[in-house]
This record gives sequence, structure tokens and C-alpha cells, in this order.
Amino acid sequence: MKKTTTKIELLAPAGNLECGLAAIRAGADAVYIGGPKFGARVAASNSLSDIETLVKKAHVFGVKVYVTMNTILFDSELADAEKMARSLIQVGVDALIVQDMAYAEMGLPIPLHASTQCDNRTPEKVRFLTEAGFPRIVLARELDLSQIKHIKEVSPEAELEFFVHGALCVSESGKCYLSSAITSRSANRGECSQPCRLPYNLIDADGKIVAKEKHLLCLRDLNLSEHIEPLIDAGITSFKIEGRLKTPDYVENVTAYYREKIDAVLEKRPELAHASTSETVCGFEPAPSKSFNRGFTTYSIGNDGKYFNPETPKSLGEKLGKIITLGRNYFILDNKKVTMTPNDGVCFFHDGKLVGTNINHFNDGKIYPNKTEHFAVGMTIYRNHDEGFLKQLKSEPCVRKVLVDAKFVADGKSLTLTYETANGLTGSATIANECAEAKNPDLAKKTITEQIGKLGTTDFQIGEVSIKWKKSVFTPVATINELRRLAIKNLEVAIVSENTPITKIPKPTKNPYPEKELDVDANVSNAQAEKFYKQHGVTTIKKTDEFTAPRDKKLMTTKLCLRREYGLCPKVNADAGRYRLPLYLERDGVKLKLDFDCAKCRMGVSQN
Repeated sequence: MKKTTTKIELLAPAGNLECGLAAIRAGADAVYIGGPKFGARVAASNSLSDIETLVKKAHVFGVKVYVTMNTILFDSELADAEKMARSLIQVGVDALIVQDMAYAEMGLPIPLHASTQCDNRTPEKVRFLTEAGFPRIVLARELDLSQIKHIKEVSPEAELEFFVHGALCVSESGKCYLSSAITSRSANRGECSQPCRLPYNLIDADGKIVAKEKHLLCLRDLNLSEHIEPLIDAGITSFKIEGRLKTPDYVENVTAYYREKIDAVLEKRPELAHASTSETVCGFEPAPSKSFNRGFTTYSIGNDGKYFNPETPKSLGEKLGKIITLGRNYFILDNKKVTMTPNDGVCFFHDGKLVGTNINHFNDGKIYPNKTEHFAVGMTIYRNHDEGFLKQLKSEPCVRKVLVDAKFVADGKSLTLTYETANGLTGSATIANECAEAKNPDLAKKTITEQIGKLGTTDFQIGEVSIKWKKSVFTPVATINELRRLAIKNLEVAIVSENTPITKIPKPTKNPYPEKELDVDANVSNAQAEKFYKQHGVTTIKKTDEFTAPRDKKLMTTKLCLRREYGLCPKVNADAGRYRLPLYLERDGVKLKLDFDCAKCRMGVSQN
């Protein structure tokens, strides 16, 4: 029996066309990008024209393009959303990532992926969505390895996608109403104002301050680069990088880094395979610490306990070391391996605030900053802008090519050139030619081989070249060049055709939803979504009240527990009762009540 292989996908963000192209050349197997409307990052919208350009480029490498349409919809938007979805299908996208079940009622001939905004955390929910026609489920970020493994056991046919890098939402996915409550900007409508990144006071029931002006809901950034293999063993097949609001430099660096990590696993696991074709070579050494980050956490997978960063929501970059010597206009770090480049940016904490400056000069371990105030011996220094690294990334970016073998045939009447990829796709061209015999066969063969291999700025790289002729032929360089141009053009057509998704309308199902009643946090906001749930056995549906302030319900649930973080957990601290419950977050007249579910080790945030 032939062994089956499991394809492992590296999925990278594309805030725009430039970021998408950066992700492709860095080795992504798929990219996800926002459409003109209805994406959960309203600031990362893109035109149909740009998406079509990205699709054409991606499909040359067997890379897939998924479009995020993962906001909830109002009845007045349903027709527009369906029209846009069908336009995206026409330009060749491979799937739509959705939250609103209205899309399942539109009869769209394209795979629908269930966004993490669907709150995909239980085996029952994942099983339901899989049976309802969603081939891929984007799991909630809060799940651990055992939970993921159990989900895969219950739904073995489901493709499971999981975030492995980038910004973390503090709330359980799809159930955050903090932005809507405070600023009337809904995360479920792609307009999150990120109040979780703001500073708050933590106070008790008597008004005593536990923590003052700290970023108490600000999580570190996720980094699961050392947990790729355990995640594969648990059932993850798509590894997702967050970052549709990040720069092309960030996307290229982080994607290249995870390409290396995933490839290292694939090399030793023959039952696993790449999800796309071609190879990537980068002229720089990828390093996530050199791109935007708030410090890293492994969150639920590594259980490092370092979930949040209350000091700042800004990028720290890479930790360089501590100051051991402070001169009049320079400082020296305890890390002797550090080198600096003029215009590097450094940052540090002064009086609880993150401040920084750029570097003017570096010599023999001495670092000369542009501004010298606030530095002190023992202070930890971070580099949040690496000028040398960025220059190298721009001058020696990743290059991605499809390896092709070439076959040149001269039969006495015509010349034929064929390029073939490793998976058997071909592009050929034939030109009638009387094929005059070459006076110098060795030179003729050398010339043909060289010209066939000159693939230049195309997406291809030459492998083996074979030449077959009954007798040596003299072929003008111009003729070979024209053969090459036509054959490559035909190969591109063949590859894109092979990678163009086959569109088919999924069959509607009647499998029962795990619950008979849906509360407002199910985010049902239109008649089509109501219809979907009712035909799956739901009898009572409360439409979302997110937009009818004031909101007297829980605004979020999070695994971040401030009692634990500040030594007030009754499970581990006998002195936990020194502050009287309930605890509150307070900022500029906003007061949020904190509730603690100690059995589940979860914290709730609600309006006071």
C-alpha cells in the first residue's frame, strides 16, 4: 500500500500586495490577505486588481491565496458581501476565511475556512463545522497540545490551522467586546481600537491601588518556532503567522525564519511534504527578534507563564545586555558579542516608561548614543531598529525559483525546447528550422546549453539540460532565445492552470449544532446566519447586542489572570486576601470589573 504524505503549510500575512510578494519569495506555502471590504483588519484592505496580481504570482509557485472576509454582516450588507465573494472567486483565490455563517448560505463555489473569530475551541464545535462543509478550521489561540490532539482525534479529516507567531489577542477569540464598549469600534467589524494595549490602574474594592498605570491587558507576542514538530504531531497542518498590519520587512524576515524551522522538520520526516513547490534562498539570516515584537511567549503550547508585558505595548526588539560602564558620551554592555551600526535604534526603561535614541558611532565595544540622558549602570538595553540587518535584507532579499530541467531536440526539420518541473508540468515551444550542421559541434552544444539556462528575471532556475540531435546543428542565439521565451510562457500557463482552484458548490447539510440556544456572544447579526443555525437544529437565537450600548455583559474572557500575575492567587499565596475583591481596571473614567474563575484559571472583564 502506498504511504500517504501529509502536506505542511506555512501561511503568511499579506497586508498588501508588497507584503504578499515578500511572503511568497520568503517561502510561504500560502498567504492570507484582506479584500476590499469585510475583513477583520479594516486598515488592511486591498483592491481586486492587487489580489488578482498576487494570485497570478502565487500560483506560479503553487502558493495559495486566502482572502479574509471575517467580519460579521448586517442584512443590508449581504448582497454586497456575496457579490464581492464571487468577484474574488473570479480572480482565482483559493479560499475565503469567514466568521459569519451567512457565507455558508450563499452557495459559493469555493472552500470556506472557519476563522478563529468563530471561537473554535471545542471538539464539538470543530466537528460540527467540519461536517457542515468547512474543510479548514482556524483554532483558538488559547488551546494547548492535548486539546488540539483531542480535536484532531474527533475530526481526523479536518485541516487544522493554528497561529504560531505574532500579536496575541488577550481575549478568547471572537468574543471580545471591549473596543465596542469603550470606543464604539467593533473588533467583529474589523475596527478594533486596541484598548487592551492602553495603561490602566488595578484597584481593589476599597480603592487601594495594586498596580498603577500599567498595560495590564497587553500580551507579549507569540513565538512557537521551537514547537513545530509537537504541533504537527498534535494535528496542525497549517502554521499561521499573524501580521496583516506589519511591514514587508517583518513579513519577509519572520516567514523566512519559519520556513527554515518547518523545513528542518520535513527533512527528517518522510511522511511529511511541502505544501508548495520551489526553493527559497535568502541572503540574510532570519531573526524574529530583529523585527517588531513585545517580547515573546509560548502561551498555551510551551506554558512558559510569561504571558503579558505590563510595561509597554511598543516593540522592544532584541535584548542586547546590561550597561556595565557609563562614560561621558558612551556606554559599554556586558555582552561583548554585540556590534552596532550607525542609526541603530536602542530603547530602555526609565521611570517605568520606554524611551530610546539612535546610535551615532560604535568602536571597540563603546556605544555612542545620539542622546545621553537617562542611561545608568545596570540598565538593560534593547535594539528595536537594526539598521545593518534591514540594509542586508533589502540588498540581499529572499529569492524563490522553480527548478526546471530542459530538453532540446533537433530532428532535422524543427527545433523543440521543453522545460519540465519536478512534479511533471511542462512548457514547450517548436520552431521550424532546416538545422544546418554545426562546424564546431562542441561550441554549438555549449551555446545552446548556456542560452537555454539564461532564465534571468523569470521565476525559474535551470537544472539539467539534455540535447538530442541526429547531427549537430548550428542554431542562432536569437532563435534559441525565442524558443526559451515561448517555452517559459507556456510553462507558466501550465503551472497556473494546474494550481487554479477547482470551484464546486458545497452541499448543504443538516448536522445538529452542539447547542440548542445561542446567546448574544454567538455574534449572529443577520437573517442568513439565523437561517443557517436554525436548519442545524438551533431553536433560540439572540442576535448580537454589541451595537446597542450600554453593554452589561462580560466584555471578554482571558487566560491572563491579574491575581496570579500580582501574587494574589489564593491557590499559591496565603496572603492573597490583602486586597478586597472585586478588583477593577480603571482609566480616564472607565471602570471595568474583573471576575475570576479559579477552577478554570480564567479572568473575565465586564463593565462596572
